[in-house]
Amino acid sequence: MRARTARRLAIAFFALYALVLTYPGVLPFNRIRPLVFGLPFIMFWVALWVALAGVTLWLTHLAARRERRGR
Repeated sequence: MRARTARRLAIAFFALYALVLTYPGVLPFNRIRPLVFGLPFIMFWVALWVALAGVTLWLTHLAARRERRGR
């Protein structure tokens, strides 16, 4: 994947990230039950998106590094 494409996908992901983790996007998941890995569902939901953000940044970094090596 080219670095430019990776950056565009990362921007789209973080736009979705902001929408999902702010007030209106989190309302459907704002409940205590079910428990997931011992966490209330809302905490699991936020932790999942934070982990996905880390993976997105890492993949974007790899694409940029690969493109720099190719030059």
